[in-house]
Amino acid sequence: MATVGADSGAALQQVLKTVSGELLINTLQLVDGSKDLVIEECLIQPLDYIASASRIKTAGGVAKIYKLLPQSPQSTNKQCVYLMRATVPNMTLVANHINCDKQQGRNCRYFVICIPRPVSVVEQILEREGVYGHIKLLGFPLGLIPLDSDLYSLELPGFFTKFFLDGDSSWTYSICQSILHIEELCGTIPHIYGQGNCAEGVQKMLTLLRGGTSCAPHPKLPKITHLFLFDRDIDYATVLLTQLTYSGLLDETFEVSCGKVSYERNVKGKAEKVRIIANSSDPVYKEIRDTHFSAVFSFLKEKAQQLQSGYDKRHGMSIEGMKNFVANELKILQQQHSSLAQHIGACEVIKDYSNSSILHLHNTLGRAKSSKIPGRTLKNI
Repeated sequence: MATVGADSGAALQQVLKTVSGELLINTLQLVDGSKDLVIEECLIQPLDYIASASRIKTAGGVAKIYKLLPQSPQSTNKQCVYLMRATVPNMTLVANHINCDKQQGRNCRYFVICIPRPVSVVEQILEREGVYGHIKLLGFPLGLIPLDSDLYSLELPGFFTKFFLDGDSSWTYSICQSILHIEELCGTIPHIYGQGNCAEGVQKMLTLLRGGTSCAPHPKLPKITHLFLFDRDIDYATVLLTQLTYSGLLDETFEVSCGKVSYERNVKGKAEKVRIIANSSDPVYKEIRDTHFSAVFSFLKEKAQQLQSGYDKRHGMSIEGMKNFVANELKILQQQHSSLAQHIGACEVIKDYSNSSILHLHNTLGRAKSSKIPGRTLKNI
C-alpha cells in the first residue's frame, strides 16, 4: 500500500498540481504568439485544479477562452487552439468549425491539443472531412487530477461505457500514462497487483512502456510500495449499497462532481447555485467526511460551541489584544463559521432526503406485499 501520511499526501498533491500545470503551459507555449483557446466542457473543472484561467491566459499567451460547443466560437484571433480528449465526436466537431470558418472566408491557424495524444483515428477523421492540412496536432498527457491530498482521479466519466460496454480499450493508455507520471515523482512501484481484463491490460502495457527502466523517488515525496488495480465489473454490488458516511450522503443528495458540490437556496440561502470545493482544505469537512452520518450533528454542535468560545475571547481584551485578535484569529473564525453553517444546512437537507427515501421504500414494499403474483405468495419481510 502507499505509505502516504497527511503531510506527504499534501506534498504529492502540490507537486502533481505544479508539474501538470507547467506541462499544460509549456504545451500552450508551443503555439507562438497570441491565441484563443477552446476547451472541451468536461475538462474545465479538472484543469482548474492544475492551472487557473488567469494563469492560462498570462503564462500561456491565451487571449480568450471559449467552451467547445456545436457552433463555431466567435473568435477573431489569427490562431485558435482546441484542447480536448481525442474522441471521434470531438474531432468531427472541430472539422465542422473549420469548414464553417472556411466558408466565411476566415483566415486562421488551427491547433488541436489531444488528450492524451493524437491517435490514427483522429487523423482519419480530419482527412475525411478535408481539414487535415489546416491543423497541427499536439499532445497533452493529462494524468491524475489531485482533487485532495488523498484522492486523485483521471476524471473519465465515460470510461466504464467505453471499455465494459463498447469494448474500446483506447483509454487504457491514459491509465498507464498516469501511473508512470506518479512513478516519475515517487519512484517505480515495485509491486503491482490486478484483477480483471482491464487491470491485466494495464499491467502488460506498463511493462512495455517502462522498457526495463526504473525511476528514483523524490526525497520529499511518499514512497509507494504497492498498487492494486480492480476492474469495476468484478464488483457491481458495491455501487448499489447505501452510503452512510457524510461524504457519501453528500454525493447521493447533491452529487459531488470533480471534487465540488453545488448547493442551492435550501443550503446557502441564496437564489443562485453556489459551487463549493469538498476536500480537506475545508477543516470542518476534513473532520466529518468519513464520519457516520448519525454522529455528524453532535460534532457540528460541539464545533459551534468552540467557535462561540473563540468569538467570546474578544470580551475584556486590551486594545493591543483586540488588534492581534482581528489580525490573526477573526478571519479564521469567520471562515469556519461560514463552513459550519454550510454543512449544517447540507445535513438538514440530507436528513429530509433520507427520510423521504425511506418512506418511499416502505410504501414500495407495502405495495409489493399487497400485490398478488399468480402461483406465488410474497412472504413477510
